[in-house]
Amino acid sequence: MNTSASSTSLRSNSAPSCFSNVEVQFITMEKMANHAKKRLENHILQIMASSLKLFVAKERIRVYAVDLPLSALGLFVGTLEPRNIATCPTEEEIPKIIERFPRLKKYLTSLYDQIMDELANPRRSYSIIGLCSIPDLGYRFVV
Repeated sequence: MNTSASSTSLRSNSAPSCFSNVEVQFITMEKMANHAKKRLENHILQIMASSLKLFVAKERIRVYAVDLPLSALGLFVGTLEPRNIATCPTEEEIPKIIERFPRLKKYLTSLYDQIMDELANPRRSYSIIGLCSIPDLGYRFVV
């Protein structure tokens, strides 16, 4: 499983003009070609367009494209508590998800660490974080 930052994440500024406030970042287990990322980014934005239009244009949104099945993604997002980061009640719930999806253990822990770092950062420029499942093309938001 390849989870190094150099080969798994891409910050793209090529969103269509109507979604200039959205940044798509890829966190994948395997390296993807740039043309595949660009094509997938456009597809993700098309799928999420109806939900993205509901947010105010001033809201900055970061979408993480991840290699999780939709069932694991739903459980993962359900455990995140962006309002109570200091208490970290999710520390007990992440092992339960790992127990249910053991082959994704390393990926889930690194994804959890990255998202919690993002949520804990008081200077973050993104008020909304979205997660999109690459295999199933389903998505969830963490507001």
